[in-house]
Amino acid sequence: MLLVASPLTDVRREQHEVQEALLVAIPIALLLAGGGGLWLASIGLRPITDMARRAAQIPLTGMEDIGHANRTDELGQLARAFNALVARLRSALQTQRQFMADASHELRTPVSIVRTAADVALSRDHRDEVDYRETLTIVSDQARRLSRLVADMLVLARADAGGYRLRPVDLYLDELIADCRRAVDVLAAERGVIVDSADMPELPFRGDEDLLRQLVLNLLQNAVQHTPSGASVTITTCQDRDGLKIRVTDAGRGIPPADQTRIFDRFVQLDASRRATGTGLGLPIARWIAEAHHGTLVLESSGAAGSIFCVSLPTQMPLAKA
Repeated sequence: MLLVASPLTDVRREQHEVQEALLVAIPIALLLAGGGGLWLASIGLRPITDMARRAAQIPLTGMEDIGHANRTDELGQLARAFNALVARLRSALQTQRQFMADASHELRTPVSIVRTAADVALSRDHRDEVDYRETLTIVSDQARRLSRLVADMLVLARADAGGYRLRPVDLYLDELIADCRRAVDVLAAERGVIVDSADMPELPFRGDEDLLRQLVLNLLQNAVQHTPSGASVTITTCQDRDGLKIRVTDAGRGIPPADQTRIFDRFVQLDASRRATGTGLGLPIARWIAEAHHGTLVLESSGAAGSIFCVSLPTQMPLAKA
């Protein structure tokens, strides 16, 4: 048997050198890797940092956004989605501001009239009963106008906020229209206007009865108020495969072509003589009710002989939250 032996000094020395090298190289490698990672991360996250900085500086008005919408990667998708959100928020804020400005203006008029009437009535120590009754009549009329205005504003505010839930029930539109015509007959008789409705077939429908009643009443009242004494207002219905149509025809002076796109805007009153009684919200509410039932309300025609408003309602369209 032959035994060969060799000292381990060289091996241990090499192991020691390797350990020393590792003790120095590993921390350096970790530092380099960490520094490189931070550098790469800063480059990769720089667009997000820039987007966050620009988002913090975006004003409530204007056209500024967070930029980077032309990128084709995920950051570009994020930027486009955020910019679209900002645009929607600005649009909603602008609508709210305009609504508040218009509402403040409309509320100020009846309040000013009431205050003036009260001040005049109280300016003298003694007045006749007739004077007081005249003042109270003015106050009562303006209070009713304020009540209508506040109620209409509440409907539109809830509609804008998406908080107005429809309560659909099975009903007959011909019966609902007949009820509305009888209710408007009182106003029509005061103005010397005749409301005519031809014999209507049964029109079964499923919708929110209160809102549909308000829709028809708003259209009929609007037609009566724009029709001269001795003339007539007509309401007709028809049904085809596309749905139901309700047409209200008045005998007014017609709507100028330049104003036909404005009549459904809020607080718009083209007839200056009605600004003391109307609210300018009847047609906007009527259009919203039609659209809430997946229908439409349009000015079908208007001329010197009068105007025709047409409501189109689908017969089988499922109702959604308004």
